[in-house]
Amino acid sequence: VKMANELHQENADELRFNEDLDKEDCTPLLLSEVEFILNGRVDSERQKHHGREPTMDPLLMKTLTYVKRFGLYQRDKFDGVRTAVHNQELHGFEQIQLANLCPETAEEARALIPSLKDGRIDEDELEKLLSTLQSQREFQS
Repeated sequence: VKMANELHQENADELRFNEDLDKEDCTPLLLSEVEFILNGRVDSERQKHHGREPTMDPLLMKTLTYVKRFGLYQRDKFDGVRTAVHNQELHGFEQIQLANLCPETAEEARALIPSLKDGRIDEDELEKLLSTLQSQREFQS
């Protein structure tokens, strides 16, 4: 029996995650990257079915619909977005949340991602990063 203080409670506000998510080789993905991967899967299934629409897992299709709606970046922008967020002294979760949520101000970023309130990134650096992310976005009509 584990004691209460030995239990590992996940808490994104405090950057405490499942141990699998904290591994060096675990890379959080942009929603747009997930869309790219899932589109590849759907295309692969279409090829197997000679161009006919294959029967796909409903959860996969719901996920694809979601990431298509909320993904913000074109494929050619992935590296630039990752470089911009990676250059900051932030946890991988915070980096990808900033890119996926793309808040307009540092105040909004800190409201959406409470772990940013700890001061590891100052206001000016955060505003500059957000501006860079905004410039990488794909604006849909």
